[in-house]
Amino acid sequence: MEKQSLKTTNNQPIKMVSYQEVYSLHDLLEQLNSWERTLKLLNEFFSDQKRPFNKKKIANEYYACSQILAIFHKDFHR
Repeated sequence: MEKQSLKTTNNQPIKMVSYQEVYSLHDLLEQLNSWERTLKLLNEFFSDQKRPFNKKKIANEYYACSQILAIFHKDFHR
């Protein structure tokens, strides 16, 4: 019995996806989903136009949000 291989429209063989690649993608998706609530919070902070103008409070909140975003960025690239 011959093994059939799937081919693309350019007659190139389709690469077989390994279990490790699927598992790695699953881990990445879980990691990104874990940041969903935090990123929504950041979005609300930066899109709120009704916020009263208190420079010290805004600076403190901005710094806190920038730290969260920096941690997300490091985690995402890892």
